[in-house]
Amino acid sequence: RNAVGTPSWRRADGTTFPLQSPFGAKNNFFIDPLIRTPYTQQWSLNTQYEFIKNMILDARYVGSRGVGLLGRVNLSRPLDPRVTPVNGFTAIYNRTGALVNPDFFVAPEFLGLSRNGGFQQLSNWAHSNYHAMQLQMRGRFRSSVNWNVAYTFSKSIDNMSSDASLAEHDASDLANNRGLSDFDRPHRLTAAYVMNMPTLWGGNRVGRQITGGWRLSGLVTMQSGTPFSALGAGTRNAFFAQPSRVRLDVAPGMTTEAAQLSGRIQDRLDRYYDVMAFQDSLDHWGTSGRNILRGPRQTQFDFSLSKTTKLREQLRMEFRWELFNAFNTPVFANPGSTFAANGFGDAGRITRTIGGPRTMQAAVKLQF
Repeated sequence: RNAVGTPSWRRADGTTFPLQSPFGAKNNFFIDPLIRTPYTQQWSLNTQYEFIKNMILDARYVGSRGVGLLGRVNLSRPLDPRVTPVNGFTAIYNRTGALVNPDFFVAPEFLGLSRNGGFQQLSNWAHSNYHAMQLQMRGRFRSSVNWNVAYTFSKSIDNMSSDASLAEHDASDLANNRGLSDFDRPHRLTAAYVMNMPTLWGGNRVGRQITGGWRLSGLVTMQSGTPFSALGAGTRNAFFAQPSRVRLDVAPGMTTEAAQLSGRIQDRLDRYYDVMAFQDSLDHWGTSGRNILRGPRQTQFDFSLSKTTKLREQLRMEFRWELFNAFNTPVFANPGSTFAANGFGDAGRITRTIGGPRTMQAAVKLQF
């Protein structure tokens, strides 16, 4: 029958078994000998329409499906005692060092592993699908202005987003790991333009040298933020004895939709989402899904001003001034998503930005 408590006995040398001292962490990784080559299926349908001369709309549907993609699974994951009866030989501790359920399961130490390590296998665990509507409008006004505006509305779903990522939560149920891809951005808008400035005082040689050859160009990028999960760093159960990203429970009476708060990002830096919508999962795997929350949207304006001056027949000088993040708009990173053992920690708080502040650079180039 299942062992009760922590049995021990003495060896011939007088020492007790099991050992009470911790083992050094081992993190073993191997490749499945039966691994197959993953493949991707892609399909698309597009049409073009010219509204007026030099103005074209391109509408496109794009889809793809990834089959047998590479991903990593921790095979030394703990089992759920409510589902699988397992023998317990030794005490199990959570990350805070507290004793939990001593007859829970065979500790990975006796499999040659450490509770802080893992046994990761790279194999064809992952799959994905992607659907997108892509719209592009491009045009030219006379010979002085060229522009291109593109918008993508898309959705990407998978159960692992890269071959370097380890399946989070319960790795024995990868279907429960299915959710938005880590890189999913449902909305993305880009606009690029190039404008050749007119030459003033064309009849005057000095005027042509000063006002001629100027070009203004720019790029505008607006996109949705990336998704993330609500995770737990400390717990009162033994699921966290393994190196997995374990998701939390949705609190009673709450929904994941209600956890997403509205308002300006700058006004929500300390409470980007409602942390009260989640709670410790206690004695079971958490009920919240993967990547159910979404980070801040991102906007950036870049400009470039250049001038080409002809000095001689085969000698030209180009001056270029470039401005990145021209309006010094902060691009906020995702908020903290890991709840601390004794509270919320940085969960729900935005503590850093990505990218950089406004940056300017100038250069002069001679062409001959």
